[in-house]
Amino acid sequence: MKFLTGHDELLTTIDDVVERIKQFMDQDKTSEYEISIGSDSHSFSRATKYVTVVVVHQIGKGGILFRKNTYIKGRKPALYEKLMKETTLTIDIASLIIPKIQELVKTGGYKIPNIFADGDVNIKESEPSTPYGGVVEGMFKAFGLNGRIKPNAIAATYVADYFC
Repeated sequence: MKFLTGHDELLTTIDDVVERIKQFMDQDKTSEYEISIGSDSHSFSRATKYVTVVVVHQIGKGGILFRKNTYIKGRKPALYEKLMKETTLTIDIASLIIPKIQELVKTGGYKIPNIFADGDVNIKESEPSTPYGGVVEGMFKAFGLNGRIKPNAIAATYVADYFC
């Protein structure tokens, strides 16, 4: 599993990502942190690019990010397919990273960070993704994740979108 940092440095395992998060949080163990995980996608003529990000925000002071790119060849997926794939990718990364972050907090003396799974679904009734908001939120809840959708889904709506 390959991740890129915000500076395009390659990390090859989820443990590498967690180690970088630890190094970042070690700089100030008394700060409050928020970790957001989310995905977005962009379809091209022969493939769809999915970007999943892990954003670690040191409240009031900045942050770091990690991203994983996934390319799926083939036809342009329907909106529902794209949203379900984005949600599944977010859940997959969250299920790998959250237990490691929880262990890190337990053993490292950090404040417990707020951790969110962000879904790229709109709440505006005029938007095509709106009807799927309940499905995405339900999937997050089923996996025990604290889910958010637009406009609060910062990782999916802004960060992952930027890298698509």
